[in-house]
Amino acid sequence: MKTQRNADDEAAQLAQMTRDPYRHMPQQVPFKREFAWGAFLFFAWVTIGSIAMILISHARPFDGRSDLFLLVAAAMLVGVLGAVLQLVRLGSYPKEERPVGFALAGLALPIGLFLAWVGAWMVHTAAYVPSYMGRRHRKGKRLLAPETEPGADWMGAPKTELARVIPEGERAALGAEWRDNGKKEHASVAAFAQLTLDLMAVGAPPALVAAAQRDALDEVRHAAACFAIARDIDGLVESPAPFPDARARRFLFTASRSIALTQIAIDALADGVLNEGIAARLLAQLAKTCESPALAAILREMAADESRHAAHSWDIVAWCVESGGATVANALRGAVSGMPKKVCSALPAGARDGAWERWGVHGVAMEAAAFEKTREAARAKLAALLEDYSGSRRLRRAATTPAITSPAITAANANGTSAAQASHVYVR
Repeated sequence: MKTQRNADDEAAQLAQMTRDPYRHMPQQVPFKREFAWGAFLFFAWVTIGSIAMILISHARPFDGRSDLFLLVAAAMLVGVLGAVLQLVRLGSYPKEERPVGFALAGLALPIGLFLAWVGAWMVHTAAYVPSYMGRRHRKGKRLLAPETEPGADWMGAPKTELARVIPEGERAALGAEWRDNGKKEHASVAAFAQLTLDLMAVGAPPALVAAAQRDALDEVRHAAACFAIARDIDGLVESPAPFPDARARRFLFTASRSIALTQIAIDALADGVLNEGIAARLLAQLAKTCESPALAAILREMAADESRHAAHSWDIVAWCVESGGATVANALRGAVSGMPKKVCSALPAGARDGAWERWGVHGVAMEAAAFEKTREAARAKLAALLEDYSGSRRLRRAATTPAITSPAITAANANGTSAAQASHVYVR
């Protein structure tokens, strides 16, 4: 009897397991609740990260802001990855519960991806890299420049006899500063070469491409002049070493022309309008305070070149807005808020109080004044440019909108009756 009872129990259990194969699986939290809680955590993470990036972008500049942006962006992407893993887990649950999970994921995943995309753009638009010697070559936010090696290949300016007027104790540090400027100008040649390729990739007109090429040639002269000035000060004959990083690219999204135009416009605003505009102001002011006539002449020439480069950058911004439309215009409006509000560049200790301005190296006060004037002028001009774009867009929209006329007005036009009379007759 006992054996028969056991057999009956086993049969009943087998029948129950056949009807409900999940009955004897390890007990766990119901899928709907677990999945909803996981999705909530992951996408709350993404939403909080987006809010944090908005707050950071509008905060006062501080050291490590760009690094903090990248950290938050990485956290947001981790949240999106968690949501993807939640989708993968759907395969291990009963089919009747999967539609609920797919509905939740279908709603939350696109939202998380969109917020991550917005956060990535915020990183880019707010990651200005102060570099007040014009357009710099960089990868991401890392500024690139060559090392130096013995050689006179990049000595393109006549001697200035600066060693005679500069105290011996200042020559080594001052020469090193001018040589560092030469390395930056040398890297700018690569930056303008990259700009030329980027403009061609998005179909820019020949005038913009030709201007970028001419600007690159200007930077060749500037680099040669800086290395020659450094030689005149400390006597070291050095030129740029091989520069493999010249091939490094910025993060340009070529899959979408609108996004590529947006990035080119933002780069032109930061590198060209702001940085080169500041360089032009500084060089022009230094030419007035410099004690060496030969050096002052070089500074005036460089100031004119940098001013022209800034004007070319405005041309690029205007063309990108015209070609890219609202996408570029809205990104530029966001980029304005990401402009730094104060100077945070590193100057040599001997230059900070302005003591080197008579030898062509600016101090803190001169830099701050040039930065403030250039920044405010750039904000005002960009606002005017975007306002003109909005106005012309409204005019184009009005011109393409069909006019709505009444039958009486149409008949009045045919009979020569005025519009006012026709409207009066129609209303009456």
